[in-house]
Amino acid sequence: MNPKNTSLKTNKSKHEILFVFTSQYPYGKGENFLQTELEVYGSIFDYIYIFPLNTTVANNRPIPKNAEICTNTPISNLKKMGILLMNFPLIFKILLIEFLGTDKKIFFLSNLHNWAKNVITSIAISKTVQSIKSTVSKEKAISYYSFWMNPWALALSILKDQGKIDKFVFRCNGIDIYDERRKGNYMPFRKYNYIHTKYVVPNSKKSASYLLEKNIFPSKIKPFYLGTLNYGLNPFSSTDRFCLVSCGRIHPVKRTHLITEILQHIDFEITWLHIGGEKKNLKAIELLAEKLPSNVKVEFTGYLSTYEEIIDIYKNRSINLFINTSSTEGLPVSIQEAISFGIPTIATDVGGVSEIVNETTGKLISADFQPQEAAAWITAFNNSEKNTPAFRQGVRKFWEENFSAENLYEDFFDFIKQN
Repeated sequence: MNPKNTSLKTNKSKHEILFVFTSQYPYGKGENFLQTELEVYGSIFDYIYIFPLNTTVANNRPIPKNAEICTNTPISNLKKMGILLMNFPLIFKILLIEFLGTDKKIFFLSNLHNWAKNVITSIAISKTVQSIKSTVSKEKAISYYSFWMNPWALALSILKDQGKIDKFVFRCNGIDIYDERRKGNYMPFRKYNYIHTKYVVPNSKKSASYLLEKNIFPSKIKPFYLGTLNYGLNPFSSTDRFCLVSCGRIHPVKRTHLITEILQHIDFEITWLHIGGEKKNLKAIELLAEKLPSNVKVEFTGYLSTYEEIIDIYKNRSINLFINTSSTEGLPVSIQEAISFGIPTIATDVGGVSEIVNETTGKLISADFQPQEAAAWITAFNNSEKNTPAFRQGVRKFWEENFSAENLYEDFFDFIKQN
């Protein structure tokens, strides 16, 4: 299932085995960006073992032909008790490291039971890794890569601590970077994970700077962009009705409702197309959209089951502008995808968004922007040089130089294999 119309070069020799750890992919609906990564991994490694943490939802996403899914055995309460008794010194050590390393000691102690359960779970799932590892030829080198700092990263840290694996790396993408996104402003097991990982790989320079300020093994912080594939330019037509596009789930942090507030102040003919979103969550936005003036046409695709469906919209429909109104972000792949098609973007200055959105690619606005101000910029944009093929070529060039997977994946693969 190679992505169509891409220019990714995957002619390097294959390199043995990859263990990749996900939150749920290929199960469920999240982590769509992993589809691209996994497909390219299939061209680089001899074989891939995919370890999803959550397998309670449907498996409906593709994986490479040379890959298989490894699932965890359910953990009974009796088994958890056995793990606690057999591994008490290790569990105590991990919790002590975390307690001594945090300035949220009261919060840590008040949730000690939960942290202990988390460690027990990670010890249990580490057995799955050991089991699969035992089936791999000892002549093959295994690279261990977790996409998140989640229970898998903790499991890999435990295996490294026990001398059962040599090294591993993990990415972090937002929820596993910023303390303020967690209950009690506490990021669990950061200290222990950082001790044992070879590298921590945040997805933006902004998040890398945030982690460096923590001064926890700063030499291990190595940012890498995710990147997106090349599907060509969006078929822009200046004679078509102005099309404003947003893409993503409907969630409070995405603040999709603010787009309806912006559109209240637009007085020219415009279509707002929102890609994605569960039907039940779209209801509130649909009610707000019904109150928009007659010059505003609204379209909702609802949840799209495949990544290709999203890409097909960008490949076949003229789009003037992409919009993101989130209150918090990591480094949005949705914006990377938009600029890969040469589509200018207006987005809030949160997380690493400023590394994608600038005067070359569109407009960066304050996180607490006023809808009237955003509407005024969009109105000005409509009749400006930024709404032209020439400007869009510059948008596309910026993507090529900074977020093209063709370059980024090659570098990251080398990084994984060498580290």
